[in-house]
Amino acid sequence: MQESLENKRILYLEGRPSAHPVHKKLALSLNADVEHIDSVMRWQDKGRSLFYNAIAWIVNGIALLSKKRYDIILVDNLHFAPIIFKYLKFGRKKPRIVVHLGSHTLYFMYSNRFSKLNTSLHKFFLSKYDALLCEGEMAAELAHKMLGKETPPCHVTFLGPLKERGIKLSKCEPDLNSKNLLIIAAGPGEFRKFYKGIDLMIASFALVLKKHPGLTLTILGQWDQPIIEECLNHLSEGVRKQIQFKGSISNIEDYLAVSSLCLHCTRGDAFPTSTIEAMSAGVPVLVSEWTGTKQITKEISGQLIVPLDKEIIADRINWYLDLPKNEKLRLSELSRKHAGNYTEELAIAHYRGVFKAL
Repeated sequence: MQESLENKRILYLEGRPSAHPVHKKLALSLNADVEHIDSVMRWQDKGRSLFYNAIAWIVNGIALLSKKRYDIILVDNLHFAPIIFKYLKFGRKKPRIVVHLGSHTLYFMYSNRFSKLNTSLHKFFLSKYDALLCEGEMAAELAHKMLGKETPPCHVTFLGPLKERGIKLSKCEPDLNSKNLLIIAAGPGEFRKFYKGIDLMIASFALVLKKHPGLTLTILGQWDQPIIEECLNHLSEGVRKQIQFKGSISNIEDYLAVSSLCLHCTRGDAFPTSTIEAMSAGVPVLVSEWTGTKQITKEISGQLIVPLDKEIIADRINWYLDLPKNEKLRLSELSRKHAGNYTEELAIAHYRGVFKAL
């Protein structure tokens, strides 16, 4: 089986500006060649019209005819060009077209965040892939709900923190009685603010301050200044003083060490590695029911999974803060234990196993 996988020629098509580093690491573990999905006619990060984009999809689809030497084309997130290529009638041998689904796309389709036309197009093209690699159980469930009998063969995959970071996190000793909450989520713009649930978590934090006035909130990740101002301007000066945007940082373990709870109440985040990193450091994570790593959190405590409701999120934060130290320690130890099942090494081994099955 090992030899048959190594002999397969795989092309990995990533979006702009690049794939998630862990996604790319998985693809490179297959000895895949890497190219951008729109390498011939660039469109994804150009903000062009729908007409221009449609032409680009066709042009890039036709360009893939030169890639017929590959056995498998692995696509990072749902794109249309590979399916256009699949149905072109030039030549008989064509690669299998496989999509790795590890973003907000499935949830946005399911929750009608896209227009009806956009959702219909996404459903049609998604159903034409030869196989779906769904990052986490939630993604697989959403795919089946939307496509029904039209769902291609579906394989559940997972991610884990990069090995070097995992070693640092395992040595972290968090202060579980700290009065600081932590959010690890990067922008920079309006779309990511909604997707990552920054607005919702800040609103919940403001409610928690009524009971815990000394509490602080630290947000890691790069955000545009207008987005930061939009998040803070409607709050009182007292609440604003308790919130810090730290921007992009490399020493995440230092911030985890002085935080008692991590928040990740997102709107459709498929399988965020930041939540696994926090758990690996022994910091419990409060996630939304639309965050894919809830499959890990449910093994720790169902109380750490919340709906997208600021009042309920605030109540659950208060519940955690009021726990005795020994109970917080128990949740911390369980977090480390279950996060240990989601490492870079295990993710790569599982991913390679999926491709052997393909």
